[in-house]
Amino acid sequence: MNRMKLIAKKHLTLLMQNEIFADFFNTFLNLPVFGQTPIFMHSTRQWYLWPELPCNLVSKHKGLMNWMEKHRLPYFCKTNLCLHYLLCEELLSFIRSPEAAEMLRWIKADQWLLEKCIGGSRGMWRFRAFMQGMAGEELTKFWLATERILGIDETDESQQDLYESLIQVLMATHLQEGSTVVILCNTTIESLLKMTPYHPQHVRSRREILSEMQKVALFKIESYWLPNFYIHCKLKMEKEPACRHLLEQYEERLHRAGLPKQAVSPRPPMSIRQSSSETQSYCSLESKRKVWDHVTGQGYSEGGKHKESRKKKSRRSSPAHKKHRHSARHSASSSPSPADQIRDSAMGISDESPSFKSSPSEFMSSPLANELANAITYNKLRSSTPVVQFPSLLALKTLVKSPMCLDFLPWALTADKCAGRPFREFLLRRDYGLEVHLLDLWHDLEDFLRMMLCSLGEGNILLRHVMGERICELYLTQNSNWHLPLKLTTLRNLQNLLPSGHVIPWVLKAQKEICKILSFLYEDFLQNDDKMFLYYVSGKEKKLSAEEPYEKDENRRLARRITEALHLCQTLAGMRDFELLVGEHWQMMGTQDLGLGGSIFMEAEPVVHKMDYSSMTFEELARLNPKMAVELLSNNFKAFCKSSPSSGVFSRPLSMRRNLHWTRSSLSFMRKGPASRKPPLRPRALSEVLQNPIHLDYFRQFLKMHNAEAPLLFWMAVEELKNEGNPRIQRLQVNDCVRTFFFHSIPPEKLLDCDADIIREIPRAANVTVPMLVTAQFFVMKALEEKWFQMYQGLYPESDLSITAGGRGRRGSLMKEKMVSGECGAGFGCVSSCHRFRPCLM
Repeated sequence: MNRMKLIAKKHLTLLMQNEIFADFFNTFLNLPVFGQTPIFMHSTRQWYLWPELPCNLVSKHKGLMNWMEKHRLPYFCKTNLCLHYLLCEELLSFIRSPEAAEMLRWIKADQWLLEKCIGGSRGMWRFRAFMQGMAGEELTKFWLATERILGIDETDESQQDLYESLIQVLMATHLQEGSTVVILCNTTIESLLKMTPYHPQHVRSRREILSEMQKVALFKIESYWLPNFYIHCKLKMEKEPACRHLLEQYEERLHRAGLPKQAVSPRPPMSIRQSSSETQSYCSLESKRKVWDHVTGQGYSEGGKHKESRKKKSRRSSPAHKKHRHSARHSASSSPSPADQIRDSAMGISDESPSFKSSPSEFMSSPLANELANAITYNKLRSSTPVVQFPSLLALKTLVKSPMCLDFLPWALTADKCAGRPFREFLLRRDYGLEVHLLDLWHDLEDFLRMMLCSLGEGNILLRHVMGERICELYLTQNSNWHLPLKLTTLRNLQNLLPSGHVIPWVLKAQKEICKILSFLYEDFLQNDDKMFLYYVSGKEKKLSAEEPYEKDENRRLARRITEALHLCQTLAGMRDFELLVGEHWQMMGTQDLGLGGSIFMEAEPVVHKMDYSSMTFEELARLNPKMAVELLSNNFKAFCKSSPSSGVFSRPLSMRRNLHWTRSSLSFMRKGPASRKPPLRPRALSEVLQNPIHLDYFRQFLKMHNAEAPLLFWMAVEELKNEGNPRIQRLQVNDCVRTFFFHSIPPEKLLDCDADIIREIPRAANVTVPMLVTAQFFVMKALEEKWFQMYQGLYPESDLSITAGGRGRRGSLMKEKMVSGECGAGFGCVSSCHRFRPCLM
């Protein structure tokens, strides 16, 4: 069965447990075509409704689930966004698989970070933007197109025309001889090109070939483009301060690789946020109009709203709101499309929204001013060119009262195409055949306008003529079944000028006339949506609570959320061009959190997830952060001391010394002559050597001559990090020490010349602490003393052992030693001769 149909048949409560699905579904729910646009916070399992229910009504979350299963989920399964969700799940399953870990040498921390980069609708936008202009882009488009074709039932007569058209588009774009998909998939398509559309055997064979090619294309994406995307993300995140907390979590997960997983706390039950005390009625049309005013930066067009706007004037112009408006303006997922730029230029709207310090009347021009502007425009245009103001952003300023939704209806119609055509299906159920025909014409004109503006740079003249001829044949000829209720001049100029660029003003004019006709039906659509929503979700009346109302800035955040959702859906559906990945996009990655709204709900500051030390066991806390263990569990400090090996940390046992004779290696060491000066006294213990800088330097030269300097350097490194007071610097020193001595090309047992168990445990430990290094230091110095210290003592004469601290005993023993060794024989003979010569003089 088709995977999209399987999603539609699942219970939505089970689907919302998946964080990735919740993010894609949130993006879909916030498209501006719908009346109710809720958002689900996965971490708190709470629904935020907009518009909110009246504060005197009880909300039922089970009714909300049933309503969305019947009136939202079926449309989601028809969208391009659902195809991207399926692709995202395929990539995530590969990332988490043991095969990927073995093939690409990924560990759990790498898998976690890559899921952060690619998870959600914005993660897929980021991945596709990375592959722009490369072969991976063609493979991804082929996978999405094939997934849609394989989901169609060819035996259904109502879908055969759609199936045939999609097959022809796929053949023309991706399955030509020498195309990127054919070369990389290594498939012969001659038999595929000869198959007829509806032959039973050919249908089965075509499905098998496309399915096999889709698997190969997905493997190419997973094995090559996904690892390159991960490397690119890590390099960019290291340069972006907003992503620093993600890298810190990545390092923590590296250290926790060997630890058992923490117990997952039970999830709270699903609920709906309580409505504000100011919410008295429910009307999505009025609420949508307020959000539209925030999107355009204009005040309300009705006179009754001016007074309210003036009252809120001082609050809107606060510095906090200016900062939020600046961040919202630069947070769009993609740059405005060429069609939007023409609309803005036709209105005279700049990139920056008007300052909220000005009153709404400053943005609303009078009819006399409009007439003057039109008179000036007439002098600059040809007589055949109509004066057009594009209806998507400019409210109609006429003396005749127009529908409330007319100014933002093009905004909603654009989203209707991205949302599975719910408004079109509403018209079909009401038997509005002519209005459906007009809606299709509006979408075709929108596609032609977008293609027209893009083809100016690409030179795609053929596609322009094909689309122009198709529009004329379907809508403007006398053979068409419908008589369009548009102005005669508009229809005539569309028919005469369509393939050329001079038709652009008449395209805008025709879309404006279509919006006038469909505006009242769209209001009916919103009213029907409100009616069904209240039927499922609203409960009994309740007593009003005395809670404070929510912040008024929520409408501004909602406008930003809806804009982000529309931009993401348009870009993933191919209705907008992908931007190059720049610093702003990596800042968004640092601020977004899938558990708190995800791709369309960005906070101003990064959401930092700190490790929950309170839920850890004492052993885990002692290994990860010993200092935190002492601070948080000071009452159990005795248990902490018992859990640490006291023999290796708090005391240092003495070892027996063995007398070694003076060897040839010692003589060769003295002949070569170290650069440092030899200490005069012979050391009695290794601790004397370590505490005396002269002895330490001489002992180091001795070990260096025997290629055994590493144990002493390890002791010096551990002593340095033990005396460090800054925990951050100490952590860096610990990492450097472990990397130098335990991940060397030589095994640590041979490098440190020690076979203790702690030497083999440190390389396998997830997090190496200072007590572990101190324990290893003790065993290393014990082995060093047994093997090299007594040999080092052989550099000194054996008689040095009898030298005492007193001067007399020292001189007596020295004279005795020299007399025994014969070094004082000549002096003694001279004294005897003088003693015998003295009597002869007398």
